[in-house]
Amino acid sequence: IRYHSARYIVTLVKHVRDTYGVDFIGFLDENLMTMHQSSGKTWLTDICRLWLEEGLQPQCVWDGVPHDPDRCSGVHWGGTSHATLCNPDLLKTMRQAGCSHLVYGYETFSKRVMKTIGKGATPETNERSLRWTLEAGIRPIPNQMIGFPDEDFDSLRDNVLAWNRLGLNVKPFFATPYPGTEWFQKHRKNIEAQYGGDLEAFLLDVGDATRVTATLGKFNAVELYGLRELMVQRD
Repeated sequence: IRYHSARYIVTLVKHVRDTYGVDFIGFLDENLMTMHQSSGKTWLTDICRLWLEEGLQPQCVWDGVPHDPDRCSGVHWGGTSHATLCNPDLLKTMRQAGCSHLVYGYETFSKRVMKTIGKGATPETNERSLRWTLEAGIRPIPNQMIGFPDEDFDSLRDNVLAWNRLGLNVKPFFATPYPGTEWFQKHRKNIEAQYGGDLEAFLLDVGDATRVTATLGKFNAVELYGLRELMVQRD
């Protein structure tokens, strides 16, 4: 794991704020919490401390009032998180420094399917992180997928029931066997068969995460599109 120091990051943010008037920074790292864990749980804390010391904290956070883009100075920011690595104290610290949203790869709220993903999370840790993030004043954005190798109607229903219970609006992505992953190795013959043996056509397709590429389970591409619409409409 490689990452820039907290000081270097905050210096960059201050430069683009002072030079270009930037008022929002998006961290594109795969998972902010991973760097925090790898640093001995100091990286994000140091970023937040320096954010405040350098005067980058948004005025609305300082005043404790709703954000008004016409009146708020400072720099808001957002990035990604992991359901099992966040905690309430860290989230509150991030909020004080201006963190406005965190994207969580919740994948699914089906306990059965979650066991096969190998992510180390559960529907319970997903819900816990959602609650902690909301309590900290940060907006959690749930990323989810459908079309897992062992997906069925029951697991799809599990997701919709969770959305209703938690008050979420989600439009899932489709599970994709990216080259280099376990799914790609395990399902390669099936993937190639779906593309008439043209592996390059599949490789060109996986660049768009909104599309169904090769399917992995019992549902074909047309069915997955239809099922997603039924889920989104709560039908």
